[in-house]
Amino acid sequence: MQTPETCWYIAVTGMLGELDAVNVGVGYPLPFAYVGAPWIDAQRLATELNSRKLPGIFFRPAYFKPYYGPYKDRACEGVQLHITDFDALMPVETGLHIVEAIHKLYPEQRILYGGAAAGPAKQRARVSAFNKVMGTTEIRRMLLDGKSAQEIIHWWEAERDQFAKGRAKYFLYH
Repeated sequence: MQTPETCWYIAVTGMLGELDAVNVGVGYPLPFAYVGAPWIDAQRLATELNSRKLPGIFFRPAYFKPYYGPYKDRACEGVQLHITDFDALMPVETGLHIVEAIHKLYPEQRILYGGAAAGPAKQRARVSAFNKVMGTTEIRRMLLDGKSAQEIIHWWEAERDQFAKGRAKYFLYH
């Protein structure tokens, strides 16, 4: 990690990185603060994500060429993430919106299957990694069934809020 903020970016883009279908800035300065691929239109993705008015973040169209990782040495378009309010940012929810937006805009790329260019063994491994990070197979299944990020977030809200209340007693500082 090059900066302390990287831990926030990992929380946002790490789930997408597990699918290995796009580059999440690994192999480029500010890892995890970019999302891109040769087949993404930077302006289109930035417009889509910014239209969602997600709290604490802005998406800037970005053009980059990773030095290693997915799409090494290939020109990529996508977005650079700019966290504008760390207190308002909801990293996992934001990451889910990014996954859903790319799946919606580029269904032919099969990102929820580990990428259109990957072979079956790699696809199975990438899907398995994504499901483990998400803690369930259900989120991927809901995305494939056409559920929006907002519908999925609503599905887990009650459990998330209950967890937040239960953990509060363990905080050393408030």
